[in-house]
This record gives sequence, C-alpha cells and structure tokens, in this order.
Amino acid sequence: VDVGIWAMQSKLLQMGIMKDAVMAVTKRTFYEHFCAGEDAVAAGRSIRSVNEAGLRGMLVYGVEDAHDNEGCDRNLNGFLHTVDVSKSLPPSSVSF
Repeated sequence: VDVGIWAMQSKLLQMGIMKDAVMAVTKRTFYEHFCAGEDAVAAGRSIRSVNEAGLRGMLVYGVEDAHDNEGCDRNLNGFLHTVDVSKSLPPSSVSF
C-alpha cells in the first residue's frame, strides 16, 4: 500500500502518458481481478457470468468519501442503485 501511495503521488505519475500507462496496467491487473465492474450494471453482468459457471460472488459496495451533503446523497443513490440491480440477479447468486 505504501508503495502504491508513493507511486500515485509521485511527480512522474502526474505526466499524462505515464499516468495513462500506469492506470491501464492497474485496471487490467488488480482492478479487474478484485472488482466486478465500474458500476452496478457491469457488476451485475460479472455476477451473472460467475453464477452461470456454478459459482457465487460476494457483492460489496465501496462507498467513496463524502465531505458534504451532496457527496452523501450521491453515495446513497449509488448504493440504492446497486441494491436495485442485485434484485435482478438470479436467486442465491450473490451474498452481501
């Protein structure tokens, strides 16, 4: 984690092409390995795919920091949208 924080804060990473390269590698490796998708719809697709393979997934909603009412409202709406999408998934395909 410390190395990741150092890298994200380095001046080298602030350069456009270097930042784009690091973010692309991060997305294709760590992010896609641990995250089902960037939004509830993409996560639903991933969960359906895992379920069709006979497996179950664990749906965890990562709430971003909120420092004001607008941020809290945005997080609440995102959470509620995730719950709505999970209702469309096959029964027992996901645990919370």
